[in-house]
Amino acid sequence: MQSVNQLQMEIWAREVQRQSIRNDVNQFCRETYGIQDFFCLADSFFPQDGSFVLGLARQVPTANVEHVACHLLARWLQEVMGGKVVTLPLSLVRDRYVGSNSYKKSLVKLPWLRRGRKSGQLVVNHENVVPGGNITERCALDELTTTSGEKLPVYHLGLRERVLGPNAVTELSPFFQKLLMESLKSGKGPRKAYQSVGGRERDVSPEPDMENLRAPAEWVYLFHLMLFLDGKKALLSTVGDNNEVSGWFAKAIQTIQKVAGVSPLIVDTPVEVEVGGYKSNLLEYPGWILESGWEKRIVMPQADPILSVFQVAEILERQVVGLA
Repeated sequence: MQSVNQLQMEIWAREVQRQSIRNDVNQFCRETYGIQDFFCLADSFFPQDGSFVLGLARQVPTANVEHVACHLLARWLQEVMGGKVVTLPLSLVRDRYVGSNSYKKSLVKLPWLRRGRKSGQLVVNHENVVPGGNITERCALDELTTTSGEKLPVYHLGLRERVLGPNAVTELSPFFQKLLMESLKSGKGPRKAYQSVGGRERDVSPEPDMENLRAPAEWVYLFHLMLFLDGKKALLSTVGDNNEVSGWFAKAIQTIQKVAGVSPLIVDTPVEVEVGGYKSNLLEYPGWILESGWEKRIVMPQADPILSVFQVAEILERQVVGLA
């Protein structure tokens, strides 16, 4: 498991090679995909304030166990590393709703985590924030309307800001869209894409003049991982819980290693934690974090640079779950 010391060494090593890494990636993207300046485009989408960024890539940023614990993890790392560290949610609200996906289901049917009044055991009560009649399989997440009348991403951003205060979110859809369009115009784009017509997607052979196009995930993941190469950002990842995504990651990482000589900077975090016999998939919403001053109840781990980042994330997640 990666310690804070090891993470800092990785960051420093990439800082020394930053320009070389960027040059190699830009050349590869230009020659292979017709994208002229990948990092110039990437920089225009991300804050450039000198912070070290922990990117948490989830379609809709919210205030579930995982998001809250990652916010606390950034605060802990800032103290240990001695520089500004922030968690930056990376959203993809144009992704499609799939009812069989537990994460996406948790966004429309919120699993509130509480203690049973009589048993004292952790229990989950679900709240439907999107009426069933408003949900269409494979509709875009940002097209779903909640009971409050807000679109789903707006509802969750409001919930997140209620818990964590004002915070930046980077929506990746326009970034990937610009990459796709530039690549298609050069004649080096993907052979297949998805086009939204009347709220439904269909497979198409994409052309530069087509509207409402979305690149396939296996094409996007390569560029997504290139964002975490030069020591400015790390990706918080629980990728091990999905075999298909793990395969895309492995293939993209192999390509990136050949191109840039380094792998994406990835910080592994738990897929699930167990507290008192209750197994959490980190998708629950602990009701207690809606209370004013909730962070004062958190006991931060010792500020020790030899601690595993994974272990600290696990400690924080268990607290967020257990304090319900």
